Amino acid sequence: MSPLLLKLPIRLITPVGEYNLLIYSCLLCISLIGAAFGFFEDGGFHIPPPSGQIGLIGIGVFFALIALGGIIVTRLGRLPGSPYDHLEISHKGILEKSLFFAPKFFTWQELPEFKFVTSVRKRTEDGKEVVTESHYAVAQKIVSGQEPQDILHINANHYGKNHSLHDALTMVAWLNQLRTLARDSRLGVNEAIEVPENFRHSVIKTTSVKQEIAIKQMTPVIERNSQSSEKSVERP
Repeated sequence: MSPLLLKLPIRLITPVGEYNLLIYSCLLCISLIGAAFGFFEDGGFHIPPPSGQIGLIGIGVFFALIALGGIIVTRLGRLPGSPYDHLEISHKGILEKSLFFAPKFFTWQELPEFKFVTSVRKRTEDGKEVVTESHYAVAQKIVSGQEPQDILHINANHYGKNHSLHDALTMVAWLNQLRTLARDSRLGVNEAIEVPENFRHSVIKTTSVKQEIAIKQMTPVIERNSQSSEKSVERP
């Protein structure tokens, strides 16, 4: 598969939004149909609706408004200029935005090296034990004599294609590469970077078509910096 190159900054969003959008759309249709039935009685359509049907209409409208709000929130979360629910990766660092918490920005200089962490949850369903694993890319601050402190905790399952440990390992390696480049001053403002295959479906493209054509003709910054060194020319 050919590499996907995008200019910084790029954004990672959770693909689960597509499923939410489908669920909210179905709920909206069902709610509107239910509300519409409130105008029918004895085989006829009545305006104003019969008094006995007001409750049905109210319930339908109530759930329709919930579904409409869900659709709007989901769509806003997937726009390039979304104010929440994404990770923005730039030459300066990582910006984490969520719906219910204040934005958090971490520079590459202050971020420790990323590691992968697996969280295991056990629950009982129908008398059987069900084990659920979540995999994270974590930047931990290590202080002598103290427990490691999580500075940035990214759920790789939310952005990865396979929802597996492989996604977490890929994200850790990718972010550590970008961190190394940035700390060595080799990550430019609009640098083109290669997005790992596991996370291509989660990336929002913020560049124009012309920019994308130009970017595809470039060598990934990670490969370029690892294979060659820049030479300075001294002019009189």
